[in-house]
Amino acid sequence: MNIYKYCLSEGTAKSIVIRMETESKRRDKHDIVLDILKIARGGKRKTHIMYKAKLSYGQLKAYLELLNDRGLLESNDGFYHTTSKGLNFIKTYEEISLFKAPSENRITNNS
Repeated sequence: MNIYKYCLSEGTAKSIVIRMETESKRRDKHDIVLDILKIARGGKRKTHIMYKAKLSYGQLKAYLELLNDRGLLESNDGFYHTTSKGLNFIKTYEEISLFKAPSENRITNNS
């Protein structure tokens, strides 16, 4: 997605292109874990998590096992729930993300 903004500078119009690359950017493991934990907050089935997190079944299975082993996610009657430890992970990860450079947004000036 490209967003164009126009501004007047010294009588000439310059366009500033802001490119949001989050759609085409590959997610790292932490982002995938965060997505799964957020989706499962209210308790969701495996299929729902798979589709919302945009994962294959094999990927989902590996992540669910990892998160369950680490105590971030638990399964009850076919529903996966984020544990209090998982909610803590979400909170901490989002706080740390505030300090990251906005690498997803690239601003270029065209004259």
